[in-house]
Amino acid sequence: MSSTYRYLIIFLFCVYAKNLLANETTAISAPSKISLSDEEKRWLDLHSEIIIGIDQHWYPYEFVDNEGAYSGISADYLSVAEQKLGIKFRIRQTQSWLEAFDLFKQNEIDLLPGIIATESRRKEFLFTTSYFTTPTVIVSNKKGFYASSIDSLSERTVALVKGFAIVEYIQNNKPDINLKLVKSIEEGLSLVDQGKADAYIGAIAGVNSNIIRGDFQQLIISAFTPFDLKVSMAVKDELAPLAPILNKVFESIGNRERTAITNTWLSVKVEKGISFNNIVLWGTPPFLLLSIIVFIIFRLNKGLKAEIIRRKHVEKKLKRQAQHDPLTDLPNRRLFKELAYFSLAKAQRDAEKHAILFIDIDGFKKVNDESGHQSGDILLQQISHRLKNCIRDSDIIARYGGDEFIVLLNNDAHRELSEKVANKIIKVINEPFELGSGTKQVGASIGISTFPDDGKELESLIRLADKAMYIAKSKGKNHYKFHSSLLEKSSF
Repeated sequence: MSSTYRYLIIFLFCVYAKNLLANETTAISAPSKISLSDEEKRWLDLHSEIIIGIDQHWYPYEFVDNEGAYSGISADYLSVAEQKLGIKFRIRQTQSWLEAFDLFKQNEIDLLPGIIATESRRKEFLFTTSYFTTPTVIVSNKKGFYASSIDSLSERTVALVKGFAIVEYIQNNKPDINLKLVKSIEEGLSLVDQGKADAYIGAIAGVNSNIIRGDFQQLIISAFTPFDLKVSMAVKDELAPLAPILNKVFESIGNRERTAITNTWLSVKVEKGISFNNIVLWGTPPFLLLSIIVFIIFRLNKGLKAEIIRRKHVEKKLKRQAQHDPLTDLPNRRLFKELAYFSLAKAQRDAEKHAILFIDIDGFKKVNDESGHQSGDILLQQISHRLKNCIRDSDIIARYGGDEFIVLLNNDAHRELSEKVANKIIKVINEPFELGSGTKQVGASIGISTFPDDGKELESLIRLADKAMYIAKSKGKNHYKFHSSLLEKSSF
């Protein structure tokens, strides 16, 4: 087989792959527009391009990947803003976060997409609402000093990245800690690894990724700190109208999309693309030569490269769809369990109480049978919306199946909080629902199990909450019941 024919085969394969990817990506619809005032629309027409400054190495919150693309959680939120507002965010190239911050203070940069709104910064700059929160952790050396808590670091030397918000938090709240300011996360971890610092403090995902990439085998995350970092965007004063517009964008992003963005960057990813290793080898030329030829064609075909990037975005969207209920837009049972396992592990470490609320809708079958499945679907969508308004942003809610929903109350969910949420749910579900077929009324029976009082395993807690729900339903419906009260044989 001639070399010319081989080139032709590879070229045709590339064209086919490009067309295949183009067909797949066109199936993804653009996100819906948000409601803007006429004044806001006029402002956007006059400011179609916004200059941003970024931290190129704050993985996975924001960073520049190997292909030179702005990526991470902040990048995904800006991507949504670009599509919903019809504007363009252009990166001002800088060498470091501090340089970007300085240029922002000099009004040479319009917006910082990944910044913590500390007390001192709020006095100088205009911030959006927080769109993401991340805990901070302490890193210790297994062969050196073990930091079991923030208090254990008194009079110890702790490495922190200069200019990061955690520096201000430590200075204001733990002045007895000796700070050693460094230029990067990697530099701070290296000092701990070499025994030149007792600990390092930083955002959990950034710390974890740098430990893995830097192969710091002696380093461990030994404790959480009480300082959570609430990530916002900062806007320069001259562009003040942009802040409330971005807030509208954040408000329009549902729990499903927020969770998907988080899971994309805080979970293990297996990215798939076109595997040229599967091309059938022919003739006698060595495999290495063929690989080089394919690589050259791949590099020259910029259009195909762009389509591969777009395909990855398609796969991210498909992953999101696999983790959420398509009708209610709530997390599905699988995603609920993944998130709940992590939350219970943290609760056990921090000695916190959690609660599982298992909710069954009383009278749903009657509505579904009498008014039809379409009315039943509308009812479930309205119920899910009301349930989301009954819990905190930190809690987890999911559609468990059919007309059953499940909630995990975290962050030290004591019995009084569980009762308050259960009563609120029962009240809002009792209010009439306006369906296409008329006004309908249903109720809710709720079973509650608590961690760690009723158990420490998620499956056991769900089963006990389900059992308590059936007892509540048998006692006349529209009630809630704690599993612990069943053991005491108490009644309503």
